Amino acid sequence: MGEVSMLFALGVWDRTDKISKSLRESPVFQSRITGSMDNVREAWNLSDSDKKKIWYSYKLEASPDAVRKALEKDLHPSMGRSAYLIFVNTPNEVVIAGDDQACKRIIRDLGCNYFEVPVTDAIHSELVRPDYKELINMHRLPVNEVSNIDFYSAFDFAPIVVDSDIIAKNVANIYANEIDFQKLIEKAYDDGGRVFIELGPRDNCSKWIDEILRHKKHLSAGIDKRGDDENVTIIQILAKLFCHKVSLDLSPLFVRSKMESVSKRLLVKSITLGGDSIESGILTPENREIAKEITKDTDSQVYGAAQEQTSARIVCKKELQVLVVSDSAEAEESRKMNETISENRQIPAPAPSFLCAGEQELSRNISLLNASHEAFLNTRKLASRQIRELIALQIALVKKGDRAEDTPARASEPEPVEPESVEPESVEPEPVKLEPKPEPEKPEKKKNIIWDQDDLLEFAGGSIAKVFGDEYAIIDTYHRKVRLPLMPYLLVTRVTELNAKRGEFKPSTMTTEYDIPFNAWYCIDGQIPWAVSVESGQCDLLLISYLGIDFSCKGERVYRLLDCTLTFLEDMAMEGETLRYEISINSFAKSGKSLLFFFSYECFVKERMVLKMDGGCAGFFTDEELAAGKGIIYSEEEIQERNQTEKKSFTPFLVCDKKAFERNDLIEIIKGNQEACFGRHYSQNGLNQSLRFSSEEMLMIDRVTSIDIDGGPWGLGRIMAEKILAPDHWYFPCHFKDDEVMAGSLMAEGCGQLLQFFLLYVGMHTRTKDARFQPIKNLPQKVRCRGQVIPKDRLLTYRMEIMEIGLAPHPYAIANIDILLEDKIVVDFKNLGVQLVEKHEDDPYKICLPEISEHQLAKQVPRTEEKEALFTQYHLQNFATGSISECFGPEFEIYENRQPPRTPNGDLQLTTRVLEVVGERHDFSKPAYAIAEYDVPHDAWYYEQNSHPGVMPYSIIMEIALQPCGFISACMGTTLIYPETDFYFRNLDGAGKLHQDIDLRGKTVRNKSTLLSTAAMGNTILQSFEFEMEVDGKPYYTGTAAFGYFVEAALRDQVGLDSGIDNHPLTEKKYLSDGEIEFLDLKSEDARKRYYEPGTKKPYYRLTGPQLDFLNMVQIVKQGGKKGLGYIYSERKLRPADWFFKCHFYQDPVMPGSLGVESVMQALQIFALNQDLGAQFISPRFTQIEDIIVWKYRGQMNPDIDLMAIEVHITKIEKKTDKVTLVGDASLWKDKIRIYEIKDIALCIEEA
Repeated sequence: MGEVSMLFALGVWDRTDKISKSLRESPVFQSRITGSMDNVREAWNLSDSDKKKIWYSYKLEASPDAVRKALEKDLHPSMGRSAYLIFVNTPNEVVIAGDDQACKRIIRDLGCNYFEVPVTDAIHSELVRPDYKELINMHRLPVNEVSNIDFYSAFDFAPIVVDSDIIAKNVANIYANEIDFQKLIEKAYDDGGRVFIELGPRDNCSKWIDEILRHKKHLSAGIDKRGDDENVTIIQILAKLFCHKVSLDLSPLFVRSKMESVSKRLLVKSITLGGDSIESGILTPENREIAKEITKDTDSQVYGAAQEQTSARIVCKKELQVLVVSDSAEAEESRKMNETISENRQIPAPAPSFLCAGEQELSRNISLLNASHEAFLNTRKLASRQIRELIALQIALVKKGDRAEDTPARASEPEPVEPESVEPESVEPEPVKLEPKPEPEKPEKKKNIIWDQDDLLEFAGGSIAKVFGDEYAIIDTYHRKVRLPLMPYLLVTRVTELNAKRGEFKPSTMTTEYDIPFNAWYCIDGQIPWAVSVESGQCDLLLISYLGIDFSCKGERVYRLLDCTLTFLEDMAMEGETLRYEISINSFAKSGKSLLFFFSYECFVKERMVLKMDGGCAGFFTDEELAAGKGIIYSEEEIQERNQTEKKSFTPFLVCDKKAFERNDLIEIIKGNQEACFGRHYSQNGLNQSLRFSSEEMLMIDRVTSIDIDGGPWGLGRIMAEKILAPDHWYFPCHFKDDEVMAGSLMAEGCGQLLQFFLLYVGMHTRTKDARFQPIKNLPQKVRCRGQVIPKDRLLTYRMEIMEIGLAPHPYAIANIDILLEDKIVVDFKNLGVQLVEKHEDDPYKICLPEISEHQLAKQVPRTEEKEALFTQYHLQNFATGSISECFGPEFEIYENRQPPRTPNGDLQLTTRVLEVVGERHDFSKPAYAIAEYDVPHDAWYYEQNSHPGVMPYSIIMEIALQPCGFISACMGTTLIYPETDFYFRNLDGAGKLHQDIDLRGKTVRNKSTLLSTAAMGNTILQSFEFEMEVDGKPYYTGTAAFGYFVEAALRDQVGLDSGIDNHPLTEKKYLSDGEIEFLDLKSEDARKRYYEPGTKKPYYRLTGPQLDFLNMVQIVKQGGKKGLGYIYSERKLRPADWFFKCHFYQDPVMPGSLGVESVMQALQIFALNQDLGAQFISPRFTQIEDIIVWKYRGQMNPDIDLMAIEVHITKIEKKTDKVTLVGDASLWKDKIRIYEIKDIALCIEEA
């Protein structure tokens, strides 16, 4: 229907009645090609009585030619052809349709990735042929002449004649033939089309066009991007078109009513032409003669050399031919594109009406302006010729011996490989690297250069007075003074600005530049490492020296950095770029006899700020003061904050058996040979060639001594590493002369390398194809230095703790690192962030890759260390917090920038893998199921925090049972029933039976979750499930559950279980008025000691740790409640910062119902402890009972709720010799509304 939409939208057809009536009434669109699909049944000899679905469509990641060959091989004996190629979207994406088994045979034959797509009509195939004439008649409509538009058809790939019969036949042919979108776009491009605007829904066609024309100059853009404001999108597209010189009518953007109400004064100012000619100022007669003479001698040489420099060879390995890319050719292509666009311009639309008052004046001025512009162009043409003569004159004079500065050395250009035809020896992608760009000849010292590199080298290793002047001569007599580093760590090329006065310790500034050399010893495929980016702003040293600090230090005090905060704003800079640093000393202070100064800098590449450093503090200290330093000592507040950190979890994508690594292993990473470092299963067959360390000289870790993948206060990893030091290592003599000390930037480089190592160790690189290590943008990274590393020191130790790790928007990790000399922390580095970012398209080191889908990328994770899974941690992490389409396929791309269905994350993500999914997406007529597994850790947070380390909390059992229900629901496409609606997934009811109470540590729980039924009503979808959990082949926990998808308004307006009435226990006081009430403040010191601190004889007879501690206050009536066996009322103040909100769910915070059940369990435990029901046991423990618990939820606990209240009626207390059982019925309130009801919740006390 795409061409039909085009004809209506662009005015060829303007009456929709006939076509609308045909769509409603014609058998063609009611039962022939849709509905019962009679055409298909007739062609395939199928019975009309069989009502099952007979037409399926799949998107394949395969080439059209390969698919056509596979289709030719697949012919059904009775049905003939039963699968068809219906769409060619791109060179590697097609859509096939037909019989389900035939389509799947094609897919198996091709071995390609595929996704089912919702094409519900049997069109674009020969099956439409029986209705060909009817389709012509339906689309034979009156036409309007439309000027200035060529209408291209996907049938014959040419502009069509705007004629009623021709168009009708054309549309009928479209229905009966495959659509080759690739061929259509290529034809339009060959005919001069360069700008493609997609007006329809979504922007799929724009993406296809980019893929089809990926190696050609073009512009494609879609009006409707899912999740973006369409008004903003339109403005953005107009801006793009404007930049590409497309004529635009922008008058609809103006609010005319307001503008036209402005008084009618003229908005155009008259201009007057005149003035002296500029020609006489270009050349004197004498210079003209000189220029002519020189031009004769030098023209051919100059322009010949210039032409040689405008091309760059692309040097490839033997298997590839040499390709020459010329700047002039590129310019010609650009010119042709602009000419093509210009030729297709329409006459600009009239100006908005508010300009009409000045029309005559405007017209006059435009005429004058045109005349002025023409005169200017003529003059500029003459001036350009004259300037060219002067340039030629200057070049000739230089060639005759004028002084020219040496050009910095760079690597010699590689010899080009002669083209030859050879068979490729390997299927691995070959890197295609541009030769280094020719470096321009170094010009003479510019006027604005205050000190050049020769001066800076003199300052670093020679005389200060030679650089600053004779008044600084006395400083040269001191045995130590402020210096810049020597080569190779002098990372500044010139100083261009200075705003400072000697002897005036006031705010001062300096601007420096550093030209990053090509093929620098420290670069990683052309990109600088972290240390170089930071250290190149080293001229705070030069500035403080210029102010005269050494006049007072006199060689007795030396410079040391104390603090700074670094924030990267862009990726690391590349070779050939110039880093410009705007350095400021902002203030000064005295600490005892030590002078401190506070500074900052901003780093730019051209006009882009790429890095900023704030909070810089440095001081000047004596040797005795430095030796007496105690290092960094953490405050009580810092220690307490660290101890209160919530544990998290992360499952690595790769598992390495090694826990320690030597220098030789780390050198393999420098070589890009991860396989040799970590093991064979880390090989990526040529992918990610730039994920490596810098040179051996820049390697700042010599061995990794231990790795605890679940260690550290965050539970995400703790890594120890060492750097072996020696006095003759390069980094001591160069930093600084007569005051050798290890640069803080190099120690920080070691921190970065260790975090990069960890990312490789856990397999984060399996999520990328051709990435680089990059800093996380806009993440402030704080560095504190409280000790020096000098040549006598022998060993530097790194202690790194991972704080955060994830996949969105790129694979990343954030860590804190302490750097130690013996037991003293000399540096601590907070919030170091590294991410793996795919290379930009213009990266000269980008490798040539075959197209690899994200689905294929996920499959690259070797299976040597994990069970064969249909959905891995990669998919489940994306389901939890990343792009849901990465888990379930492109149908879910509609949720980009929207709220999709989610599974819990972090500490509540309790599914390890999904082994099997049975069911057809969108088919809810029969049950579907998923089989999932959860590998229970030995040291999971919920074991460590529970009162007994071998008892799994009941809430965790519930989450393991229920989370795969959400998975199968999402996988079946439940929310796609209403694709425009944002839904929120909530549990409504459930019942669970525990079959055995066993220790699950180290075991794998397998869960079959079955979606039984689906009912959609209005903006609500309700579903029922059953779950069957087993361990070691035996039933463990089984039950049923009901879930719903709700819109935000429905959740906001819930009235709970009792129609919104206030029946809060403290309102009615029905069970709190009689009998003796015991009040417990669980936050009080007495309560903490009695209920939480284990005794030595009964260590498990207590309440749980912080994440399972849900109650603040309890009131107990010993003989109260409905049965007179006991009554418990308890409360908890909720806080938006509570740990479970960020885990459940991402960007949709709500307390899991299971934790409400866990709160009731805690209330039962408090009652049992208060009544000492475990007195008969030597060492009692709380555990689960093999029974059924039933729950019902009719409301949610979100961060806006202030108070959660619980009441429990004890219904049974059963004491036996081996166990005591406590059973109750419970309710939970949010503020004053009852929203949860839990029946037969039970607690068991037994001997540990």
